[in-house]
Amino acid sequence: MASSSDLAVSEINQELGRLCSHLNGRSLNYTAQMQLWAAPDMAGEPIDEIIKSAVSKQSKLGGCTVSSTDELIEELTACVNYDGDAGSHPSPGFANSKQGVEIVASLVQRLRNLALGGDVYSFWLTEGHPFYPVFWDFAFLVEHGPDAYVFIGSSSD
Repeated sequence: MASSSDLAVSEINQELGRLCSHLNGRSLNYTAQMQLWAAPDMAGEPIDEIIKSAVSKQSKLGGCTVSSTDELIEELTACVNYDGDAGSHPSPGFANSKQGVEIVASLVQRLRNLALGGDVYSFWLTEGHPFYPVFWDFAFLVEHGPDAYVFIGSSSD
């Protein structure tokens, strides 16, 4: 039987998939990718070990800073609202469409619930990034209760 944190991660990843699908739908030389990984019972462990366990053994931590849920939400929102330019851009108008606003609002609520009362860190990778960041990228670690969660997003051409 799936735990409530497994269900939360699954639901967030489904919403992230919907969001990226729409951002990429009518894009030009642009691909957005975002994912949340769970690291059960790893809160309090060294951050590089959490990332290697959750994302990839090849991931190499470049650095980490204390962050907040608000900063995580601000970063996600700023990246989703990235306009691009004439040569490379996400699906025009999606981020401000009714559907785009609803998907982002749902994600914001789910991510706030996941991080509520937890510790949030921003980090960057020097190797082993799961995506190919070009235009924007973000990476956050959330420790909540006994569990840790890694949230990474980026866009490329």
